[in-house]
Parts: sequence; C-alpha cells; structure tokens
Amino acid sequence: MGKKKELTIDGVWYESISDACRALHLSTGSVTSLARKYDISVSEAIDMCRHRAKDHEGRYFKSMAAMCRYHGVNKSTFYSRMAEGLPLEMCLSQTKFSGGRYPLMEFMRKSK
Repeated sequence: MGKKKELTIDGVWYESISDACRALHLSTGSVTSLARKYDISVSEAIDMCRHRAKDHEGRYFKSMAAMCRYHGVNKSTFYSRMAEGLPLEMCLSQTKFSGGRYPLMEFMRKSK
C-alpha cells in the first residue's frame, strides 16, 4: 500500500487524499492527475475540482453559467467569444462588440 498523505481542506483534517476526495465527492484519480498535470498541490487540485470556473479577477464559481450570471453576460455570448479565442476578461465583459475582425482592438478602446 502507498504512503498516505495527510491534508487539511477548509479547516478539516483528512488522513489521506482518498479520504478527502471521498468526503468531498470527488474522484481521487481526477484530483491527482490534475495536480500532476499542472504541477500544483493536491489541495489546489481539490479546490479546482470543487469550483468548476474561475474568472479573470480570481473568483471561483460552481459553473460557467454561474460565472456568466455574476458578470451579467449571456452564456451563449460567453461561449461564442471563447470560441473566437478572446481573453477571459473580454468574454465576461458586458461591452457589446460590433463583430468583424478586430473585437479585441474595439474592446481596448472602450475600456480606456
């Protein structure tokens, strides 16, 4: 059997990663592979799994839809902007873009 790693999440002590994941209804495999993939601590990986979305200001949300509601942006608009490859801040902006080839330049002008 492998070495157990003790950890504390939100002030609660867990004897091992598996105990923490079981208590938080997370997959141990997902948490550990996320930690390895992004070279982060297990605690950070658990936090990422529990909160599915993080905005450009560092706030966590349970879902992308909750993040869009918070910022007052239609979810479809958000996903369309993401598909265009726009930065997260722009995707969550309430600024209306006229479309075309240069929405990023338009955004930069409006935010000054």
